[in-house]
Amino acid sequence: IPTTTRNVYVSPQGYLNPQHFVPIVKTMAEAMRIAKRGDTIVLYGKLRESKVVTPFGLVDVTIKGMSPVVRPGNTTTPNGIMGGSSDWTNDSNNINDALLTITNSGWTIENMHFGSAPNGAAIVLERDIAGTKNANHTRIIGNVFSGGPKAAIEDKGGNARVVIRENEFYEI
Repeated sequence: IPTTTRNVYVSPQGYLNPQHFVPIVKTMAEAMRIAKRGDTIVLYGKLRESKVVTPFGLVDVTIKGMSPVVRPGNTTTPNGIMGGSSDWTNDSNNINDALLTITNSGWTIENMHFGSAPNGAAIVLERDIAGTKNANHTRIIGNVFSGGPKAAIEDKGGNARVVIRENEFYEI
C-alpha cells in the first residue's frame, strides 16, 4: 500500500492555477510519465488525446474528473456554461484507436465524460498470455460515454474482477 499519494493535474487549456495545483501538465501522456503507484490523475477541461497507454508496471492509479457533475465540455472560457467539465475525446486525426488502453491492474476511472473515436472504444482493457499486460481489477465508475458506434469499453484478452457500474451510455 502506498504511504504517500498525490494528485497530478491535467489542464489542457491551462485553466488551473499552477500556484494551487502542482504538478500540472497539459496531456494525459505527460501525466502518465510522472504518475506513481497510488497517485490520482485529475482532469479539468476538454482533453483531445488518443492512443494513451498505461505505462508498464504502473498499477493502482486513479484517473478522475475534477468536476462534481459529469458533462461534455468546451474549449472556450473556464467559467462558461460548460466550464469546469472533465471531458476526454479523440484527437481530430483519430478514427480507429482507443482514447485509453489499460494494460496494468488496479486502475480506477471515475467521474469523466468520454467521447470515443468513430470506430474505436473509449477505453480498452488489455490482457495477454505472456503476462506483460493485465488490466484485472480495473474499476470504471460514474462516467458518461458517447459517440462511436463500436463500444465504450472493450475487453481484449479476458480481464477478471473488473467493476463497471453507475455509468451512462448514449449515442453508442
